[in-house]
Amino acid sequence: MQIRNSDIVFTEFEQVQIGMEFFKKMGFKIYTEVPIFSASADMVIIDDDNNIEVIEFKLNNWKKAIQQVKKHSIAVDQMSICILKPKLKETQQQIERFCKQERIGLYYSADSSIEKIIISPKCNRVWEVEKERLFAFIANGDLGGEP
Repeated sequence: MQIRNSDIVFTEFEQVQIGMEFFKKMGFKIYTEVPIFSASADMVIIDDDNNIEVIEFKLNNWKKAIQQVKKHSIAVDQMSICILKPKLKETQQQIERFCKQERIGLYYSADSSIEKIIISPKCNRVWEVEKERLFAFIANGDLGGEP
């Protein structure tokens, strides 16, 4: 499905590809379509300290992105969403308030770029057994992205 926002037209797949380039430049290990519990995360990025951040990408339904990313919260260190930057400032402020309240990081995509808006705070509880299982799966799995 393509979404038009101002003069921008791209698919969610293309949005993820833009995200991969953004995070690659920042030095993260990047994996896409990573199974966590009974769902699949759009993207998992891992920093040099082995902190795992899960990111859900959506073109227009930010509330659904939040629901999806929260399903992964117990197995990761941080969780974020990446959505198209809303045209209206009021909508941006509403989304930003909600993400802060829910302790979820926020990225906006626009003009073939990604902008970090809210840094994801660390999750309060991480189930280390599941986090280690996730690392093992990534190490042995056939996932998209940059190993």
